[in-house]
Amino acid sequence: MLRHARTTADGTHTYRDRIGREMAHAGSPPTIAGLAAAPAHADWQAYGSPTQAEGLVLLVRPGWTPENVPIEPGLEGWVLLTTDDLAELATE
Repeated sequence: MLRHARTTADGTHTYRDRIGREMAHAGSPPTIAGLAAAPAHADWQAYGSPTQAEGLVLLVRPGWTPENVPIEPGLEGWVLLTTDDLAELATE
């Protein structure tokens, strides 16, 4: 399980593993789309859920799953998003 490390001014949550490595980010679709486009996150995967209470989207490091992030996904659970899915959510 990951632990919450910080929340930035734009509301993005960062989660780290027990040795302090960033493993996931949760935030608005536009913010996560921006992070996903960065070279440092090129192989990370984005997840969303239509019933996530806060409307958050996750960006998760390879080797980890959204279930490792202590955020309730809602009834639908986390769904893997394609680049196109994330771009569409970011413009809504």
